[in-house]
Amino acid sequence: MSQLSGMTGFARVTGEAEWGAWAWEAKSVNGRGLDVRVNTPPGFDALERAVKAAASRRFNRGSLQVSLRIELSDRAGGAVIDEALLKSLTSAAEKALGGPLSGEAIAALMSIKGVVETGSSSLRDVAADEAVMTVLAKGAEMALEQLDTARRAEGQSLLAMLGELVDEMSAMTESAIS
Repeated sequence: MSQLSGMTGFARVTGEAEWGAWAWEAKSVNGRGLDVRVNTPPGFDALERAVKAAASRRFNRGSLQVSLRIELSDRAGGAVIDEALLKSLTSAAEKALGGPLSGEAIAALMSIKGVVETGSSSLRDVAADEAVMTVLAKGAEMALEQLDTARRAEGQSLLAMLGELVDEMSAMTESAIS
């Protein structure tokens, strides 16, 4: 008999490097099939595919949400604006609103993750570094492993509760028969 596994769980794995800090979070809730949603910063599409493949090897069911957060170090100071992204967002907002944007609206667009990058490294630099991507992929594997452990622990708790209920029903049945 295979080990009973629950459907809910949470895991968090973090790490630091000279370019900044990272954190993977994996959450699971009940689901009929396996639905894996991965949220990574722009440019980390390869990690998204790797996480989905790793999750499908480890889990058969559940709705999983796996997220990567990266905080770049600010030791070098300065900021880099992704002008193409800002222009695209501005154009879309102007089209939706039917006119030019105010300074406050543009400032709000600049607060969207990925528009303004600070520090000595940009997210693109980090995503282009194979060694960094390998470390981040291993971090994702660790988060999925911890999530699996949490789901198995929940399964053991459920098994104990079900055992108690079966024992209670057996006792009630015996009492009713005698």
